[in-house]
Amino acid sequence: RRLLEVCVETVEDVREAIEGGADRIELCSNLDQGGVTPSYGTILEAVKLRDSYKQRENEERIKNNFEVFVIIRPRGGDFEYNQSELNVMKQDILLCKQLKVNGVVFGVMKKGSNNQPLIDEAMTSQLAEASKPELQITFHRAFDTLPTSEAINSLNLLNKMGFTRVLTSGLQNSCANESAIQTINNLTQHRQDQNLSIQILIGGGITLNNIQQLVSSCPLIHEFHAGSCVKQ
Repeated sequence: RRLLEVCVETVEDVREAIEGGADRIELCSNLDQGGVTPSYGTILEAVKLRDSYKQRENEERIKNNFEVFVIIRPRGGDFEYNQSELNVMKQDILLCKQLKVNGVVFGVMKKGSNNQPLIDEAMTSQLAEASKPELQITFHRAFDTLPTSEAINSLNLLNKMGFTRVLTSGLQNSCANESAIQTINNLTQHRQDQNLSIQILIGGGITLNNIQQLVSSCPLIHEFHAGSCVKQ
């Protein structure tokens, strides 16, 4: 079965996503900055909505296993964080546990040799450990800042750290172009060949016009992440 995750900002967006038949939301604020951690009140109300709709599971399109994921990102800009920012992210994860969300979404990068981006294993693993065992964990599109040569190794690393999934557009701005589709298929084939537990969620550039083509072009992908096109 294919799953649809929708990126939302407001409680009303959450309601529309549930009633529209989405399987999961990624809850953010300030999407014009790429999405940062939403407020306590927004998270709480999203969880309350999720739980209220579980009583209406027999209604058309509403999923009784609808999930609320929250982005853990203290600011816009790059994905390299100092210790103070890391501490804030840990506290936000603990809050998400208390509010009983289903999962959290984060990623931390660092500069490697030749100034190329790499996953910051030390910081990312701290956040992953803070999330366990209650929360599913998604590594967000910071993954797409990686050089192509690091994609497979980075997928292996995230799998080793216990990530549930990675959100990627195939290291491109849009997951719908030919290069992105090739990278996505390489990653999914590697995942299958190595029997990795991590799931691959694709997003970035998904529209009503290309979603069916993506489904057929990426046969091993079962999870899709969409934003503004869903409201259409």
